Amino acid sequence: MQVRTELEFQRFTGFPEPGLKFLRRLKKNNNRDWFKAHRSEFEESLLRPMQSLVAELRDILAPIAPSVRIDPKKSIFRIYRDIRFSQDKSPYKTHLAASFDNGAVSRAETPCFYLHIAPDEVLTAGGIYMPSSDQLRAIRQAIAADAPTFLRLVEDRRIKRTFGELQGEKLQRTPLGFSKDHPMLRYLQFKQLYFGRSYEVSACHKPAFVHQVADDFIRLLPFVDWLTRGLEAERRRERN
Repeated sequence: MQVRTELEFQRFTGFPEPGLKFLRRLKKNNNRDWFKAHRSEFEESLLRPMQSLVAELRDILAPIAPSVRIDPKKSIFRIYRDIRFSQDKSPYKTHLAASFDNGAVSRAETPCFYLHIAPDEVLTAGGIYMPSSDQLRAIRQAIAADAPTFLRLVEDRRIKRTFGELQGEKLQRTPLGFSKDHPMLRYLQFKQLYFGRSYEVSACHKPAFVHQVADDFIRLLPFVDWLTRGLEAERRRERN
């Protein structure tokens, strides 16, 4: 796959409509021969616009969130699926996505910001989606120890107005180590903790979309930072 140098990234002008049409066609032709024949379409109408968006997003957020890794070459997920342990052997994803984190732990487990582009779904999100059991235990301990700060973040009216309620799968039972009448039980039961926002697909075709993404990430920055600090504090305790 063609890799562009830093100087080649252009201003983001929106994802062209042929890009989303490509993903629809890929869904119907999810095989290596078809993708190889149409690779240039993928690069021109999807990969390059995403690289341009990420490069511009980095310029916007660098002064505000300097610890967050925003890299046009590394933040974008590969289009190839990991099919080693999947019954579905389709080799390609039918969406394009990117995540942005502080590099503390593996990409899947660290608190991060997320951008997802698909023909029927465009969304932004921030939080932690696949915490390990140790990380989840650390987050629950942080919630119990610093409930006022956590509540101020997740019940902020501006956050709720934009993203709604905190999202994620939840336990039906009381997590180990906590009582069933714990005042924070509602939040201690979460197995994932994130906020997400869906857009009309037409939004991603416009140059202003990069600023909407940046605004969403800025609003979620205190929440993602809080999760990151909680995990870092637990790692420090483990080292000591």
